[in-house]
Amino acid sequence: MVCTDIKDIFVKKFYPFYDVKSLVDGIVINLHERFGYHIKLTNSYYVESYVERDWRELYSLHYSKTNYDISNRVIRVHFLSQKISNYKDINDKNYLGYITIRPLPSVTNVVSRARLKYFTSQYNIVKKDNIKINNIKVSVNLPHKSIEYDSFPFITQDGVVTVCAHSDILMLCKYMYKKFNFNFLTTSSMLSFINQHNGRKIPNQGLLLEQMIEVLNKQNYNPSLFRFESLVLPIEDTLKKEYGISDIPYDEILQTAVLSELPVLFLFENHVVLINGYIEKENGDIEYIIYDDSAYFMKNYFKAYKNYTANIKSKTIQHSIDGCKSKCNNQYAIIPTFDRFYFRYKELYILLNLKLKNIVVKKRVSGTLLCIFLVLS
Repeated sequence: MVCTDIKDIFVKKFYPFYDVKSLVDGIVINLHERFGYHIKLTNSYYVESYVERDWRELYSLHYSKTNYDISNRVIRVHFLSQKISNYKDINDKNYLGYITIRPLPSVTNVVSRARLKYFTSQYNIVKKDNIKINNIKVSVNLPHKSIEYDSFPFITQDGVVTVCAHSDILMLCKYMYKKFNFNFLTTSSMLSFINQHNGRKIPNQGLLLEQMIEVLNKQNYNPSLFRFESLVLPIEDTLKKEYGISDIPYDEILQTAVLSELPVLFLFENHVVLINGYIEKENGDIEYIIYDDSAYFMKNYFKAYKNYTANIKSKTIQHSIDGCKSKCNNQYAIIPTFDRFYFRYKELYILLNLKLKNIVVKKRVSGTLLCIFLVLS
């Protein structure tokens, strides 16, 4: 089906709750808030019923056992920059990516996944900005052709089987699987790895930090955990006093991961987001590319738009955490690592400052530490 208004995709043929006007209106508003950049570029949508592994698994785990009269298929909505009459008009130039819609009576959790084409303009990037944004190649198979483009594997929680922590782990693992051929993770596998504390896995009340580490460990993702106090990684007092080694700003940890093309799970108060890019502006300001499956983090803490992804200033993150006071004493970052990764950043930082201080030259560009060179004499 081809349509020009995103509201028209919620029809009887596809969406089971099409006749609940308030629900459909709420979903449409939510879609505009989260995917507004791509919707503004769109002149028509191609809509189809689609078998999606993610939803089919959730359906098997939970929804097939409920009273919902729903399908085990999703609605796949392709965004197109030109008006088309049928799918044969879709090509590499007018294709903007797709989202999938779960057949659920939910405003916020109805989106399953988004594979939208990456544009620098969606983050207000200009030529003078230094950027590092990590994506994967997405391949979409249509009846008449296959289209490949750069995107990020965004996944949304359903709110019952998966919540924010599950969604961010699934995003991380999908990226690592596609980028570096790490082990693929499914929702059912993730649930099997977790020892629940309340005796039930569904409905899910979220994951503890220890449970997130456990999942990634069992997937052989070698998770490296960092605990930040007021957004610095503390160095032991002895090293500070005797050798003058200062605490490590969280910026250096995040940027090191992103430059290594490794995504970061960032835990803040009771929420989790994923960071997989940064922008260094001409004035030296740093902005992080954040993916938020519910938009809760960006809306409530950073007063940003409810986009599925946004660039948030490092200074804004710092200011928001400072304003939390006792509720935000600690923040955590979980970063997957490669098998032959022998030094964590903190240990390497201490080693360089403790043993090799006299032969280390730190090269800074626009005020940001980009790399460390060992000068051999």
